[in-house]
Amino acid sequence: MSILKEPVPVAPSFSIFSSDITLIETAISAIESKYSPILIKSEIFPFNQTKYYEKEMGEGLKKIFVVLERLISPIFLVNFKYWAFDFERRYMEQGNRKINIDPGLLSSEKFILSTGKNYAHRIYLGKGVWAEVTLIFQKGSFRVLPWTYPDYATQFSIDFWNNARQLYLDILRYGSKGKAYVELIPGFWPSF
Repeated sequence: MSILKEPVPVAPSFSIFSSDITLIETAISAIESKYSPILIKSEIFPFNQTKYYEKEMGEGLKKIFVVLERLISPIFLVNFKYWAFDFERRYMEQGNRKINIDPGLLSSEKFILSTGKNYAHRIYLGKGVWAEVTLIFQKGSFRVLPWTYPDYATQFSIDFWNNARQLYLDILRYGSKGKAYVELIPGFWPSF
């Protein structure tokens, strides 16, 4: 019989894209201000693996991956999705988003994305939010799954998430910035 217990804390992440790099930087500053310092972020890269968002958001989309330093319980993924949704709505123009923010969770064994859309491989978390295991860690590296989005399946992405995972594991082992801690601050996360 399994024993029910709290999970190991995870590293929250945000995948952010827009054609407006200044708006991407505004989102990163807002995330840092509200939640935590950045543990690692990727370079901004062309988001050209799909044209799905061009009708709404225009051409020339750029994307960045951001992972936060402060570790959390995975139950807060829904809260992050609501924060991202509110941020996106603040910058809408004529009913179209100018920025897209996808919160996720990084652990030693997987990378999870949140979504507002159901599908066969997604698990409902509540409040209209589903979770999708996007990458799994096997044999020394993250691996893609049949449903992994093309931008997460690139070598650039795999390298980034492998590096982020190592930094995450270092925080679990040694603490952050020389301090041996993993903080789960009561009341730190917004309720809805």
